Amino acid sequence: MGVLIDYDEIKEAKNGRDTVQHFTIINPEKIPLCISLWNEAITTEGNALIQATKNHSVIVAKRLAIKSYETISLASKNC
Repeated sequence: MGVLIDYDEIKEAKNGRDTVQHFTIINPEKIPLCISLWNEAITTEGNALIQATKNHSVIVAKRLAIKSYETISLASKNC
């Protein structure tokens, strides 16, 4: 659970084949979390997240998955 506070524009991934969009969420512990959506998830879940930002809505995400992408499965960085 958290509040979506910011999102980036859709960007082309370094491999040139995929697109990515980053979202910044503040959780109840006031820790910023970065969620990255890839490819078709941008048009479905991404658009819903952007609408939540415009409405100042609290979002709840269940069953978030960490999947490998080009041998990388988890990274820590600022959005």
